[in-house]
Amino acid sequence: MKHNFSDNAEFEILEDKAIDGILDYDSFPPEEYKYFSKLSKLGYLNRHKNWSAEVCEERQAEYKKQYQLEKDNVGKGSQVYKKYQENIIKVSELTRRIYKSESNAEIISLSLQVIELLTHENGFAERISRKMLKGKKVEDNGHNVYFCPSCGGSVWQIKAESKFCFRCGQKLDWSK
Repeated sequence: MKHNFSDNAEFEILEDKAIDGILDYDSFPPEEYKYFSKLSKLGYLNRHKNWSAEVCEERQAEYKKQYQLEKDNVGKGSQVYKKYQENIIKVSELTRRIYKSESNAEIISLSLQVIELLTHENGFAERISRKMLKGKKVEDNGHNVYFCPSCGGSVWQIKAESKFCFRCGQKLDWSK
């Protein structure tokens, strides 16, 4: 029989059955199994070891509080696991794009995104990208020269071609 543990009325009935020793909780999920087995033992101690109703009610309240904390932690863990699974799916798509790409700049950009998804470090790819240091104008053709913030090598400002430093691979950020 499938139980709805989030239905308060049904949950209270299950608690009473556990305390009375007539609940079969063997097929319950781990958190519920643990909680109801404690209640079953508590009922046994009340009936056979003459524990007072007050002591049993206090213990039951403690057990329920522990149960709620464990359920909350499992819920949080499930959310993290779901996010991780979503990221794995995104990584497989990015990996497919890496294999198809013929541009080193695109491969580096996609690889940084993969690292960000796998480490769950939001903004990793953007932090790797640094602003270029503006240099002087070159006399012979009038183009601005910029320098890579990592290796110091000169980079021409041809944005379509210079997304990464060709010497060290540093991602270049041309935004103002």
